[in-house]
Amino acid sequence: MFKKIISLMVAILIVASCAVVAVSAAEVANEEVGAGNTIYFEVPSDWKNYTQIYAHVYMSIDDGSVKWPSWQTRKEKMTDEGNGTWSYDLSNAGTIDPNKGAAYTVLFSADTGVQTYNLIFGADCIGDTAYATGKTFENPEDSNKTAVEAAWKSGKYGPERKILSTGNDVVGTQAPAGTSDAKIMASWVKNFYGDATKTPNIPTLLTKLNVTGQDVYDELVKLVESDSGLGDKEKTEILKTSKELLGAKDTDTNSNNGSSNNNSSNGSSNNSSNNSGSNSGSGNNNSVSSGQDSTILFVLGGVMLAAVAVLFVTRKRED
Repeated sequence: MFKKIISLMVAILIVASCAVVAVSAAEVANEEVGAGNTIYFEVPSDWKNYTQIYAHVYMSIDDGSVKWPSWQTRKEKMTDEGNGTWSYDLSNAGTIDPNKGAAYTVLFSADTGVQTYNLIFGADCIGDTAYATGKTFENPEDSNKTAVEAAWKSGKYGPERKILSTGNDVVGTQAPAGTSDAKIMASWVKNFYGDATKTPNIPTLLTKLNVTGQDVYDELVKLVESDSGLGDKEKTEILKTSKELLGAKDTDTNSNNGSSNNNSSNGSSNNSSNNSGSNSGSGNNNSVSSGQDSTILFVLGGVMLAAVAVLFVTRKRED
C-alpha cells in the first residue's frame, strides 16, 4: 500500500511540474502578444479639452481580409499612459501582417473632433511612437479643410502621398504598399480627366511625382479596364481624353510598365531614421524579462527535487 501511495505522489508531482511549465509558457506568450502589438501617439499640446483619444486603423488598399473597426468605436479607444502619450493595442483592430509591408494606415483623433492625416505603417512600426509634426496642409479630399501631419519617431514611412482634389499640389511622402506614384496619378486623372480647371496642372504633377505621362497612362489603362462599374463607351472616352492630356501612346495592357515608379515607396520623412525610441512607451517592445525566466526555472527545479526526494525515501524504505 505504501508503494502505491508513493507512486501516486510521484505521478502527481510530475503532472504538476508539467502544468507549471505549460502555464508559464502561456503567460509568456500572452505577454509577448500584448507587448508586441502596441503603437503609441503623443497628443499635440494644442489639442485641448479632450477626454478620449482614438486610433483608426485600416488597410491602405483594402483586400477584404479584415473587417476593421468603425470610426471612434470602442475597439478604437487608446489607453492614457500619462504625460500626453496614449497607447493602442493593434489586436483590437485586426491582424497586422508583417508580409504586407507598409500596407496599413492609421489616423489618430480626439473626441473633440480634431484628427491627424493618414499615416502609413507596417508591422515593423509596432512599438513605435507617432507624433504631430506641427505641419498642416490642404486636406486632399476637401480643399476647405486642413490636415495635421503625423510621423513616426523612427522615421519609418510617412503620411500618405495624395494629389490634392484641386490638383494644385501633392501632399504626403509615402505611397502605400501595392501602389505607386504612377498609380496615384492615374487614379486622379480617372476622376478629373474632364475637369478643365484641374487638368492644366498635369505637367506640374508629373514633375512633382517624377513619373512620365506614359507611366501614368499605362496604369490608367489597367485601372479603367478593371473597373466593372464603367461601360465600354465611358472607358473609351476616359482613355481617349486622358491619352491626349498625358501625351501618351496606346499601351499593351499585358505589359508591366512604369519602372520609374520604384521611387514611390521612399519618402523624405525617412531622413529622420535616427530619432527612434525617445518615448518611454516604445521600450515596451521587450516582451519577456529574465527575472520571470529564472522564476520558472526555480519552480520547476523545486518540483523535480521534491520528486527525487520522494523516490529516495521509497528506496530507503525498501532497503
